Amino acid sequence: MLLLSCLVLFTLPSKSQPLQSENTSVLPFLLSDLQEGQRLAPYYLQWHDESDQATLSDALVALSDNRFLQPKVYHSQGLQKGAIWVLAQVNNDLTDTRQLVLEYVDHQLIDFTLYTASEKQGNYSLQAYLSLTQSFSTRQLAHHRFAAEITFEPKQTNWVLVRLGSDGQGFIFPNLRLWSPDAFAQQSSREVGLLAFLAGGCVVMALFALVTGVSTGIRYFYIYSAYSVSKVFAWGMITGVGHRFFVTDNFDWNYMSLAGGSSILFGIWFTRVFLETRRHVPKIDCLLQIMMANSALLILAALLKIKLMAVLCITVAMLLYPINFIAALIRWRQGTPQAAVFALGWGLLMAGLFSQALRDLGWIEHNLINYYWPPVASFSEVVVIMFAMGMQVFQLRKQKEEVEYRYARHLEHEAVNLEREVAFRTAELEVAKRRAERDAQTDPLTGICNRRSFFLKATASVEKANNDGLNVSLMMFDLDKFKSINDRFGHKTGDDALKLFTQTVKQYIRANDVFARLGGEEFVLLTCRDTQDAEKLAEQLRIATTQIELRCEKGEVKLSTSIGLAHLATSSHIDELLVRADNVLYAAKDTGRNQVFVAS
Repeated sequence: MLLLSCLVLFTLPSKSQPLQSENTSVLPFLLSDLQEGQRLAPYYLQWHDESDQATLSDALVALSDNRFLQPKVYHSQGLQKGAIWVLAQVNNDLTDTRQLVLEYVDHQLIDFTLYTASEKQGNYSLQAYLSLTQSFSTRQLAHHRFAAEITFEPKQTNWVLVRLGSDGQGFIFPNLRLWSPDAFAQQSSREVGLLAFLAGGCVVMALFALVTGVSTGIRYFYIYSAYSVSKVFAWGMITGVGHRFFVTDNFDWNYMSLAGGSSILFGIWFTRVFLETRRHVPKIDCLLQIMMANSALLILAALLKIKLMAVLCITVAMLLYPINFIAALIRWRQGTPQAAVFALGWGLLMAGLFSQALRDLGWIEHNLINYYWPPVASFSEVVVIMFAMGMQVFQLRKQKEEVEYRYARHLEHEAVNLEREVAFRTAELEVAKRRAERDAQTDPLTGICNRRSFFLKATASVEKANNDGLNVSLMMFDLDKFKSINDRFGHKTGDDALKLFTQTVKQYIRANDVFARLGGEEFVLLTCRDTQDAEKLAEQLRIATTQIELRCEKGEVKLSTSIGLAHLATSSHIDELLVRADNVLYAAKDTGRNQVFVAS
């Protein structure tokens, strides 16, 4: 509907429409019937000067030719070229002088010229000339719309002739209001207060968005902050408040175009970033990019003061404005809940602009409600969109918390797995350590103590025996002619013979005995026994060795061993025992082998 109204709005013919009747009489307006803010309709006639060049003399000629007619409607007559002259008869039927304020009802006017006379065809004197191009300080009354004071003498008829100019082409609302000065001042204060409230709200939203953007680093908060400020700038320029308080001198229409272009540019930019249209609705995003380019062109036209280009750009912007609303609806259907709130906010703005379009077209009557509806709707859009951004931030925060929760759970799971892995690896290392220690102390072929571990264990056993007064004996074994076994039957058979010998000895020894292989075919046994038991054990081991049977492919292998035995003496050391046992071992081998020799 808004698109249709905009199409109608900007395609209206420039020629005046037949909105005037043939009635040239005008009813007098009696000040005794005055109500504050009362409009002069239907107490006036109007004449449309299409050339926009008519002077006061031309207007008086038109008045004498009865070209001032009573209008059929008393609000906007659409987009028109030229100026409109309004004639009203005001009678002060009271007994006192009245000073009243004559106010134009809308802000879409370039200049306002007021003449008064005591007779309809009399000598009209200039009472006020007001224009946007003038310094605001030259105005009689500090008001953001055109207003001028008129003095009505008692019992006197006044003819009020007003020229309403739009500088070529524009929307003119040929209606005027009468106020007492006090009531006018109060109404002006209320309107300025409303606009200040709306502007202040937008500024607060802009500051809040800026602070939120700094704290969160989210880009669209910065854009929204600029968008809110641009709205203050735009509506301030459009309603005339900017001319009153800020740009008091050298005001020009290009400020309104510049403000409107900036607001549209930031609004479209915010829409693209907030709704992520480039990623989710690329076709709509292309149209939004066109709108941004058109807004930039509008700003350029305002800076270069190219009015035709500015009007064209504003027309295109109005036609494409509902695309933001469509983009929000599509994103909502795609599953983005905050897009629905965004659509609501943009819908409020479009409703305000739509009401302004209907008012400008003259399809609805101009009043304070629909006059201020667009800026109020624009402010409401800012508030609603801020709420939508809050929803999105809340959703992002919730997603962040969910991610952090999942990450924490993942860390906990990984910590448990790590603990298990560490425990497993520690157990493996412990096993490897024990294996390494065992390998370091064990002969790899026979599985008994090696030379290093023997000395450690034997030294401890000797020290304990010395302390406890126990008997300790040490035997040294040497397998007889073992080299010939390796040479004749092979090293594997020799290794098997060493293993069988080890297994045989282990059958006769105790758990606390220390049995070790010193190297090659040499073995040693440290045992805590009486000397007689030790000698008896040595003989048993010699005999048992001869009974070992080992068969291979090359025949049967016979084993025998020579044993040297030494008993512990007072304060003996293991090295001393080894030397003594080794000496008698060699004696046993030298005297025929396969026998036990005991050191004296």
